[in-house]
Amino acid sequence: MLLRPLANDDEERLIYIRQSAPGIQVENAAFSVPELRDLQATVKGISAFGDFSVIEFTIVGLGEPRVVRSGVVGGSFFEVMGLRPIRGRAIEPRDDGPQAAGAVVLTHR
Repeated sequence: MLLRPLANDDEERLIYIRQSAPGIQVENAAFSVPELRDLQATVKGISAFGDFSVIEFTIVGLGEPRVVRSGVVGGSFFEVMGLRPIRGRAIEPRDDGPQAAGAVVLTHR
């Protein structure tokens, strides 16, 4: 694991945790949900986790297929990062889990 500060208004209070897998030559390997839950249960010096990962997918059906880069975040991400939506609501802890309805947050970009 590597800890480093993030660029944020409250950066002295935020850290980025990542894992590498040199055996398979991956510098920034995604955490699985069970790994995240283990971290949350065992790491006592962190008051809240705002987990995220980045994925790409292809949109098809409207013109040419298009690759879109997307972030997948846990329900507490926006609160931990201090981000507020301009319209609607951000994803919340109630949006986590296999029984939760799907939720999307779009950016202007």
